[in-house]
Amino acid sequence: MFNGDFIAGINTPKGPATFHIKLKYWDLFNVIELDRSFTYDGSSVEDVMDRLLSLNEYGNDNKRFIKK
Repeated sequence: MFNGDFIAGINTPKGPATFHIKLKYWDLFNVIELDRSFTYDGSSVEDVMDRLLSLNEYGNDNKRFIKK
């Protein structure tokens, strides 16, 4: 946890897309919980958006989530 947030994300064909989410939304996520997040790869907001949009290109069968 970081300042009342947790990290949630999804692996996309172009790399992981992760977000800091307020702890009050914790119960909305039904995903695998990890002890640690992956090492930050230096991605920008634009990188994350490109990665999320790549899900449309490859279908929506990617069900591997990251959660801290």
